[in-house]
Amino acid sequence: MDILKSISIEGFKSIRNLDCLELGPINVLIGPNGAGKSNFVSFFQLLNYAMTEGMQTYVSTRGFANSFLHLGSKMTHRIHAELEFQVETGINRYCFTLVPAARDSLIFSEEKVFFQAEGHPHPIECELDPGSKESNLPKATSPPLNANELRTARAILSQLMRKRVYQFHDTSLESRLRKATHLDDNRYLRSDGGNLSAILFRLQRDKSDFYRRIILQLRRMIPSFQDFVLEPEGDHILLQWRGTDPEYIFGPHQLSDGSLRLMALTTLFLQPPEDLPDMVIVDEPELGLHPEAEALLAGMIRSVSAKCQVLLATQSASLVDNFEPEDVIVCELQDGASDFRRPTMEELQVWLEDYTLGEVWRKNVMGGQP
Repeated sequence: MDILKSISIEGFKSIRNLDCLELGPINVLIGPNGAGKSNFVSFFQLLNYAMTEGMQTYVSTRGFANSFLHLGSKMTHRIHAELEFQVETGINRYCFTLVPAARDSLIFSEEKVFFQAEGHPHPIECELDPGSKESNLPKATSPPLNANELRTARAILSQLMRKRVYQFHDTSLESRLRKATHLDDNRYLRSDGGNLSAILFRLQRDKSDFYRRIILQLRRMIPSFQDFVLEPEGDHILLQWRGTDPEYIFGPHQLSDGSLRLMALTTLFLQPPEDLPDMVIVDEPELGLHPEAEALLAGMIRSVSAKCQVLLATQSASLVDNFEPEDVIVCELQDGASDFRRPTMEELQVWLEDYTLGEVWRKNVMGGQP
């Protein structure tokens, strides 16, 4: 697992200037509505689309360039970001700059990859061709890159593609979570959970130990749940399940929103390690969950953080209770811009003798009052 060590972002949505925020195994963003937590998550969504050459689609379907630039293009003329990865042999770094262009689009005016080998005096640094509508990283070939530059570019592309955003908010009757999915769509869990039934069918068939873990955990969180009923119809499969009555099979439309999200979250965090991305990013995973389910969810997150990094955005003080102070990043709006900082143990230690971390947050001791 390659660790995303730090990130800097300038000019993106509410993030005017985030300078070198250090990230750990667990990163829990807390703060009030409108502080910028979801904007931080959406930066990773932008990266997900950029690394699959779909950035223009992402930008055009979410308000065009003006809505991505901090306070609009009249106030902000570029988005700049730098991500640093800790790898076994040294440090990888990816930098890029986006600027507004014709038809309210964004283009890459700068894109660089960098590798500094441990103990080696000379880094590998390469600037990709500027002026493109999509990232040139997925298209990096040799020539013009030499072998070392190409190796660095491919390694960084792989690292960026293994940072995945998941959002299981859409549980409407028309959501993909409630519809049948193709059996072959089972390589990895999609960002909206739309192929959950195909993933579970593959685990039940090929990796039964992990499937069993998911079932046992769901029984603890959903009292009426016993097991999934995964029966393909042709080349598609629907998410069906059985409760305490073994004769009656429920369809996905008979699940509450919270239960459906729990099924997706539990599958995400309890899947085999080889199926996990390097970083799991989830916005408000606590939506619709009982506090006891939040505690079990936090346990899964702590366990999986030994295998991949986790980034969460939450407004739940009861969920925060299940983490350590060093896991928390406080997000607040200061002078119209998002401010991110990690509270220190020095400022919290006295309070934590008498209160839980969530209670300390509610008292506004560390800012970002919910």
